[in-house]
Amino acid sequence: MASSLFKHLDGPELARAESIRLFADESRLARKPRCGYEKDYSVIRTAAHALTHPYIQQNSPMAYMRLVFDLDWHSERSPFHNLPVRYLAQANAWINDLGVPEPNWAAISKDKNSAHVAYELEIPVARHDHALLKPQRFLASIERAYSLKMGADAGYSGHMCKNPINTKWDFYRGETRARDLYELAEYVKLTAGTPQKFNRTPRGEVGRNVYLL
Repeated sequence: MASSLFKHLDGPELARAESIRLFADESRLARKPRCGYEKDYSVIRTAAHALTHPYIQQNSPMAYMRLVFDLDWHSERSPFHNLPVRYLAQANAWINDLGVPEPNWAAISKDKNSAHVAYELEIPVARHDHALLKPQRFLASIERAYSLKMGADAGYSGHMCKNPINTKWDFYRGETRARDLYELAEYVKLTAGTPQKFNRTPRGEVGRNVYLL
């Protein structure tokens, strides 16, 4: 029987949700996530209702469950402007072309070379007032290194993402298991510097909340 979390989903959306349970999981979403039909406007709904919207809050206020990267490769300023995200997904060429491991999922725009790609975390990184800063800084350094390597938008706030379950987006299901931070760190060089990106200066933080020292 389908989870009550999926009670508002139609057939295609339900199939997607069932295939990426690391994302569509009540324990890995905010209890009442922000969601919306447009990226610039959001409302707070139950998780079950939020999953029906094209945009959804990707992490709870208490913990980082996943890293999401905004690939705006349709921009001519992007170093990967001529590399289709769909090609990487269909050919599973992430490691060969970008030097990064296969993401868990991607929500790809239907009409342009743009996507949100995500890595699900095996062990959530706490983000509440009493959480340890060391894991957050480690996660922030990994996020910055991946963002640079993938030519992701450095100005992406990380508050909401393209909902991979929603059929507004083309859907890619990749690796089915979650990763720990040490595995993700093996694919990048972690530094304390702030190198330039094609559109903005990286700030070395997770979701604009954790700064690297």
